[in-house]
Amino acid sequence: MAKSWTDKSEFKKLSGELAVAEDLHYERMVVPLLRVIWPGLIKAPARRSFDRKGIDHLVWEDGVVLPLVVQCKGFQVQEHELGDSQVKQCLDSIDTFSRSSCTAQVYLLIHNRTGQNEQLRNSVTAALDSLVKEKKALRAELWDRKLLLREVFNAMLTKVEKFLLSGGKRYSRDFFETLPYEPIRDIPLQISILSVDQYRMTKASQPLKGLKDPAHELFDFNSSNISLMIGEAGYGKTTSVLRSFKKSRKKVFYLAAAAVRPDRMGSKQLLASCVNLDELLVDIAEEDIPTQLTIARPVIELLLKNGDLPVVLVLDGLDESIYFSMRGGVQTLFNQLRDVKVPVVLTARSEFWFSRLADFQMSFGEIARNTAIVRRNQIKLIELLPWTDHEIQELAVRFRDTLPDPVSRDRINVFIDLVRSGKYQEIFGDIPRRPLFLRLILETATEREIGKTSIAGLFYQWAQMKIRRDIYEPMRWKSVGRAPILTENEPADQTILLSFTAMMKAAMQMTEVKDEELVLLPDCIIDDVVRGEERLRGLPDPTGLFLNSLLVPLPQPAHKPLKIRFGHRAYQEFFLALYINENSTVFERVKLPEPVETFLESIRSEGLTHIFIGG
Repeated sequence: MAKSWTDKSEFKKLSGELAVAEDLHYERMVVPLLRVIWPGLIKAPARRSFDRKGIDHLVWEDGVVLPLVVQCKGFQVQEHELGDSQVKQCLDSIDTFSRSSCTAQVYLLIHNRTGQNEQLRNSVTAALDSLVKEKKALRAELWDRKLLLREVFNAMLTKVEKFLLSGGKRYSRDFFETLPYEPIRDIPLQISILSVDQYRMTKASQPLKGLKDPAHELFDFNSSNISLMIGEAGYGKTTSVLRSFKKSRKKVFYLAAAAVRPDRMGSKQLLASCVNLDELLVDIAEEDIPTQLTIARPVIELLLKNGDLPVVLVLDGLDESIYFSMRGGVQTLFNQLRDVKVPVVLTARSEFWFSRLADFQMSFGEIARNTAIVRRNQIKLIELLPWTDHEIQELAVRFRDTLPDPVSRDRINVFIDLVRSGKYQEIFGDIPRRPLFLRLILETATEREIGKTSIAGLFYQWAQMKIRRDIYEPMRWKSVGRAPILTENEPADQTILLSFTAMMKAAMQMTEVKDEELVLLPDCIIDDVVRGEERLRGLPDPTGLFLNSLLVPLPQPAHKPLKIRFGHRAYQEFFLALYINENSTVFERVKLPEPVETFLESIRSEGLTHIFIGG
């Protein structure tokens, strides 16, 4: 699958940089390039023994023969100015190596011109042939800068393809929540097929409703290589995606859309982010990574245009990305994915999708009528629907059957009876129709009597219960319990108070006001949460905070500030609403996201506050 790559902007940029590099600067520039092919390449110390033998770079190996020897020529003159002086420089270096005690498997003389000068090419090639005849090298070659780049890009192609085809799946374990019961597989949903061109959505088929397994439907790409799953908060979009991981025989690459940075909004950058090359580049020297990433991006783009590659890309939570939420953001995304042939899975909240639908249908219509080339794609749209009493009861039964405590089982039986009689709506309204919220109800019901509650009251009770349970559960096994947040003898109520304080402050830090609208960010720096909060001053170690809250740390290099996120977007929205309720002037005259408004109204109707936590 070797290519010339000369049409790629990255190739042109690197070629230009090599062309203007001279002498030692050129020597340094080729190092990260050659390390794509020979990772063990090292630079020979200047003016020392190897340098005096005509060696700029080498791959070391104990023994008589060096695996690789490189001589670099960063000429100062232009192509048309090459002449006897430059030819002599090359021949002198080859002669120096020839007279040395070293031998090589591969000897390369690499220069920064294009190889069009016949005098230089013929003279140097003849001298290199002599090295082979004299058995000073098994291979001796002259590489101009374009040949160097072609070899490097093709080596990266082989490397990335091998990485993509290697075993295992690229997703983080912390995305999985281990449930003690078998999940409900066939749930209410509807499926339609969208037709889109590079400007707008042109057609949508009539939705087909039914009871189906969303994990199966997501990875069924017979009608389209792009599946988009939508559903309101708590309907199980991410859970369905993660279940489908286990069913897929293909290698899955997962990216939370919230993690897409503004400098990764181009097609190549986005695809490289989806694939996540950290694992591929794990052993690469830090100074080589920028250059090798530059080479890897067009390579990934090329490979993902091959529909036979057994890979699936997952971009989860489009609504959590500031950039995809902008006007035209959805269309931009589909344009970026237009030439991708491997399967792609996208998820978004229903309210986000429907709010952007008019924009998607109309925003580029004028442009569309003025083009001769129209590129059409099809997208499979899967919409998760509210659960019926049947799914609610079935999950409650499965949950009950995992409980060893008879009192807890009896409490769940009360809930099951309410579902069977249809009276549960008098207590919970339609809250149980969302699987996430149903699970919170069931978990809360194991420790307290079922009572009428609102959506905010449910989250409030469940969060307290979870933290309290996490504190006391290890003590059943004669352990001292989890690490506290601040002090060793911290009472449970104090831990819960500190946890709520930290989560409220974190939710506030994960915001940004944009055009008089409040936008939720995916994460924040933990130091910003602790700073200025009297109760959290003196936090000795963030571990206690993570163990006793709904906050989780993000993997970060040791030299960068530690970042945190919420385990679920709905938790972030609830604690932001709780913060706004107690700091009413902080976002005055700013439009709040609809889910935050819903939580805020529910909090105010119940009179909830984190200050009176306990019991």
